[in-house]
Amino acid sequence: MEWKNKFKDEMKSGGDFIRLKKDGDEVIGVFRGEPVIFFMMFGPGGKNNIVKKEYFEVDGKGASKRFRFNFITKVGDKHVCKIFEGSKTAGETLSMTLDEYDITNTVFKIKRQGSGMQDTVYHFLFKDKLSPDQVAKINAIELLDIDPLENGEDEVLSDFPKTVKEALAKGKTEDIPF
Repeated sequence: MEWKNKFKDEMKSGGDFIRLKKDGDEVIGVFRGEPVIFFMMFGPGGKNNIVKKEYFEVDGKGASKRFRFNFITKVGDKHVCKIFEGSKTAGETLSMTLDEYDITNTVFKIKRQGSGMQDTVYHFLFKDKLSPDQVAKINAIELLDIDPLENGEDEVLSDFPKTVKEALAKGKTEDIPF
């Protein structure tokens, strides 16, 4: 029953988003495309609302700067695109890492250290280099729409139309080193 494994992978995967929930969680993959920077604040009912920069302060409450990046990783036996979202601090750390490594052919390990919102740090560690053939296969994987304000309207995080399930329906890539 192959569907059970796909279902388990999908349920623990966080949908389109990479979810590193506890200390020591990690994921291996490749960054693709360009990052998107946006601002987020808690709205009514505890929902995360994406807001435009000009709304950085609404009703005296500040919004926090965040970023999203397409990240190709392995789910089950297939490589798929997921969304890595991080805070301003994680973005600054990633920016320094990308100054040192060629993003077009480098495999990274993203590792969470910490258990709460205040003490959590994300490490972006060099894992491997891809060959030109592996880069071509990675580049063939469709990227997700990561811009939460593409329509010029405030949106809620859960409104993304593409799913990992759609990506899993596509072909396998077995000779990529993660």
